[in-house]
Amino acid sequence: MSQQWERMEQMLQAISLSLQSSNTRLDQHEQALVHHKEAEARQQEEATRQQAVQVAQWESVAHQQALLTSQRDSMTLQQENLVRQQADIACQREDLLRHTQHLQQLDQRGAAQHLPEAPVPHSSADPRVSQPHRYDGSKGGCRGFLTQCDLIFELQPRAFSSDRFRIAYIITLLTDKALKWATAVWAKQGSVCSSFKDFQEEMLLVFDQFTTGPDAAKLLMTIRQDKRSVTDYAIEFRTLAEESEWNDKALVTAFHHGLSDALKDGLASIGCPRELEPLIAHAVRLDNRMRERRGDQGVSWLLPAGSGRSKSREDPEPMQLGGARLSAKEKERRMREGLCLYCGETGHRLSSCLELSGKGVVRPTRGGL
Repeated sequence: MSQQWERMEQMLQAISLSLQSSNTRLDQHEQALVHHKEAEARQQEEATRQQAVQVAQWESVAHQQALLTSQRDSMTLQQENLVRQQADIACQREDLLRHTQHLQQLDQRGAAQHLPEAPVPHSSADPRVSQPHRYDGSKGGCRGFLTQCDLIFELQPRAFSSDRFRIAYIITLLTDKALKWATAVWAKQGSVCSSFKDFQEEMLLVFDQFTTGPDAAKLLMTIRQDKRSVTDYAIEFRTLAEESEWNDKALVTAFHHGLSDALKDGLASIGCPRELEPLIAHAVRLDNRMRERRGDQGVSWLLPAGSGRSKSREDPEPMQLGGARLSAKEKERRMREGLCLYCGETGHRLSSCLELSGKGVVRPTRGGL
C-alpha cells in the first residue's frame, strides 16, 4: 500500500509540475499576446500620425499652388497693364511729336494765321470727308466747328479711336487765340487733354457765346435786316428761332417786323404768307429780284437821267430804274411784247410791278399801263 501511495504522490507531483509548466507557458503566451497588441497599437498610431502628416503636406501643397496661381494671374494683369501703358505712352509720344512739329512750323512762319493743312487720318474702310475750316476763336463759330469735327469722328471711327487722337486733331485746326488757349491747356497735360468730352466742354465754355432760351427770344424782336440780304437775315433769325421755343405765328410776326420797309411794301402788294417758311421764301425771292433790278441800271439800252424831254410833275415817267429812263425804241418793244415797262419781266403789268411798289415811284393812271 505504501508503495502505491508513493507512486500516486509521484504521479500527482508530476501532474502538478506539468500544470505549473503549462500555466507558465500560458502566462508567457498571454504576455506575448499583450506585447503584440501593444506593438500593433503603436504601429497603428504611427500610421495615423503619418497619414495626418501627409494630409497636412497635401493641404500645404494645395495652398502653395493656389498662391502660385494667384501670383501668376496678378503678373498677367500687370503685364497687360504694362502693355496698355506702353501703348498710351507711344500715343502720347506721337501726339507730342506732332504738336511739337506743329509749334515749330508756327515759329517758322511767325504767325498762326497761315497754319499748314493738317492731314486727316484715313482708313480704307472709312468714307473720305472734307477737312473743316480752321477755327480762330471767333464769336459764334465754336459750336459749328466742333459739330463738323464730331461728324468726321463719327464717319471715321477707326482713324480717331482714342480721345487723345480727337483732341490732337482739333488742336491742329486751331489758329490765333484759339490755338493760344489750346497750347496752354496742352502744356498742363490735365484731365482735359485725356477726355474728349471734357475738352469739348472746356472749349465751349471759353469760346461759345451761343444765345439760348429767353435771350434768343429777346434778340428775335431786336434783330433787323438793315442793308444785308434777306438770306443772311433769315439765317440769323432761324438760328435764334431754334432756341426761342416760339410758335410759328409769333415767329412770322417777328420775322416780318425785322424786314426792311421796301420788303414789307413788296410783300404787302402780293399778300403776306401766314407761315414762317413760305414768308421767308417769298421775302428771299422778292429781295433777289429787287437786287437784280438795281444791278441792271447800267445796261446799254437805258439812257442817262435828264436826256430827252422832261416830264411834268403831274405826269411822271414810271419807266425809271435808279434815275434812268427807257429809250423810245425799248419802250415800244416792251409794249409790243407785253413786258412790264418798269422791270422788263413777263407775267405782270406796270401797275402790279413788285419792284415799283418798293421804290416809292408814282404809278401812272393812264390806261394800258
